[in-house]
Amino acid sequence: LKAAVSVLRPPLWRAAELRPSVMSRGKGEEPSWDPIMEPLIKLLMSKKGVRIGEAAEIGKRKVSYFRGKDFMKLFEKQEALVVKKCKKALDKFCDGKAPSTPEHAVQLGQQLIMSRMIFPAVYKPVGGDNADGSGKTKKWPDRLQRAPRPFNADGYYIIDYEGSQTGRTILVALLVIGILLMCMFKVWPMWAKLGAWYLLVVFLSMVFVLLIVRLVAFMCFWILGYDFWIFPNLLDEDLGVVESFIPSYSWDKRSDGVTALMIRIAALSVAAFGMYNIGQTHSLADLYEFTQSNLMDIVTWGEDQLLALPTSNVGALPSLEDIERETATNETDEDDDKLDDDTVDDKEKVADKDAEKDKADL
Repeated sequence: LKAAVSVLRPPLWRAAELRPSVMSRGKGEEPSWDPIMEPLIKLLMSKKGVRIGEAAEIGKRKVSYFRGKDFMKLFEKQEALVVKKCKKALDKFCDGKAPSTPEHAVQLGQQLIMSRMIFPAVYKPVGGDNADGSGKTKKWPDRLQRAPRPFNADGYYIIDYEGSQTGRTILVALLVIGILLMCMFKVWPMWAKLGAWYLLVVFLSMVFVLLIVRLVAFMCFWILGYDFWIFPNLLDEDLGVVESFIPSYSWDKRSDGVTALMIRIAALSVAAFGMYNIGQTHSLADLYEFTQSNLMDIVTWGEDQLLALPTSNVGALPSLEDIERETATNETDEDDDKLDDDTVDDKEKVADKDAEKDKADL
């Protein structure tokens, strides 16, 4: 009887293929993910979750995946966060507590497979074997192939979860609209052009001041033997906008030798001498006035450039009075030239007659 049931009823990982998919959707609709397991997959993909690798799936596209062993360790490292974020899943499968045994963690992983958020995969190197011929699996494979199997700690799992596309669609639409508006800058009303210029000046001034302040703070604490940075990830190109401001500061004590200590003392002496000499001839009021005057010059320059755009070509056209005056001048010059030509012709005729008379006398 058990043998007959095992044949008629597919195992758990096969049932995930035969059951109706939770991702089923109508035309033009977004996937409907399991709301109980969705917080867990979001936690896995977050920065506090498991490490995510990338590989080429055979016959398809580039995919993201994680390892089963990292999934098992997540519940030990982030136990409090798992309880906070995945309460519904824990209430249903683990009696409201974080998985305390490997069996509980495997059950949660299997539920992710059943929800079609992840899919088991195996390493498939080029040629069917590893490059070194040892038959060992890479720590982070670069080629995977989907292979239905139950969840275990030694497997690899492709992430099929994509989440809601509404926010991404809105961001893409806003990006396209912003690009179109920037391309039509010349037809903006003057108030919009001036407003954009003022915002740009304020933004660049704030960035410049922040960079100067964080550099000065670093130099001051570096001389004292500490590494202190305000927004240490501010200039990291690999991070997003929000992540660039996290954490707000970093503080580490330096472990320098005698040479570095002498360099810091020398730097402190040079900085103190320079500040003393500058203080003898300048004050903070002078620095404020200098900064304010230069900032106003930049703002005025931008205003002049924007206000000159609509009338830059109009000033080059002559007025009606200038045209009439020029026409009258040209006519007077033509009359004078004609009179001069007639005078020259008369003189030539007189000269010719005199020449003929002299010839007749001879």
